[in-house]
Amino acid sequence: MPIKALDNLGNGTSSDIAEALIYAWWTGADIVNNSWACSSRCPSNPIVAVAVITIQNAGVIAVFAAGNSSDDIVFYSPQNLASFYTNPKPIVVAASDHDDEATEYSNFGVLIDVAAPGGGPDSLESNKDILSLKSSTCHAFLCPEDLIIEGDYLRQSGTSMSAPFVSSLIALVLSNNPNFGHEEVRQIIRASADDIVNPKFDILTGTGRINAQKALLINKKNNKKKENN
Repeated sequence: MPIKALDNLGNGTSSDIAEALIYAWWTGADIVNNSWACSSRCPSNPIVAVAVITIQNAGVIAVFAAGNSSDDIVFYSPQNLASFYTNPKPIVVAASDHDDEATEYSNFGVLIDVAAPGGGPDSLESNKDILSLKSSTCHAFLCPEDLIIEGDYLRQSGTSMSAPFVSSLIALVLSNNPNFGHEEVRQIIRASADDIVNPKFDILTGTGRINAQKALLINKKNNKKKENN
């Protein structure tokens, strides 16, 4: 279910976003994809933080784009909630490019969980190669005509494109095992990712770029163990 919290220029208030998060929970969402981030440092955002903590405590899995400021995620809320001992931790997604490498624009840090395809640098339209649904009210500044595909789709790049890949993968994992909790899902996504920068964890891509096949295989193994017990 798409929920619009920002205006046609991508602007909005913390209370608008918090209201949208709570509305998603009330209407039955299991996963909430957040393809937005502060455009400048915002280390504290109490209104949104409370909403995120509330829905996560109710069992909703919150996925966040890391942001595109080439900065440490610790300075951006609510993506940085884990640094304030929030449990469960929101799943924070960095961007990888078409060469399967870390991007220069993505935010980074020890709070990044994984990376997912986000396209190349925003400065070149040719790098905006991830298809997204286009809002019917999108302003021409954000939705130039040459990036619109068949009226309903838009070519874009950024971590806002990366986060939905992770949210979709979580939905696949939960479809096989709806009893998995937030932290179980987060660890499956992390454990199944492919290293594209350094072995194990790195501050650019977390545990790596997501791998849907491997994530579902881990899920399948867990199901077999339960059946054999």
